[in-house]
Amino acid sequence: MESRVSGGNIPVHFMKAARNGIQDGLREDVLAGYPVVDLHVDILDGAAHAKDSSDEAFRLAAVAAIREAVRRCEKPGRC
Repeated sequence: MESRVSGGNIPVHFMKAARNGIQDGLREDVLAGYPVVDLHVDILDGAAHAKDSSDEAFRLAAVAAIREAVRRCEKPGRC
């Protein structure tokens, strides 16, 4: 897992929560419930809001994003 976020769009203190969310999302795939392995994830961008952002919000957003990415994968091994 690698962060490629620039400009501070995701504050450093939320990156751990985002990484945890990605790991949580990969524990069970959306098709058969098996763990997803051998996958490289780049965090490209995001946004934080002073009032609404929290560790839990970033974790849940990352879970949703990784599950959507896996769901959109057309061919296993070709994502």
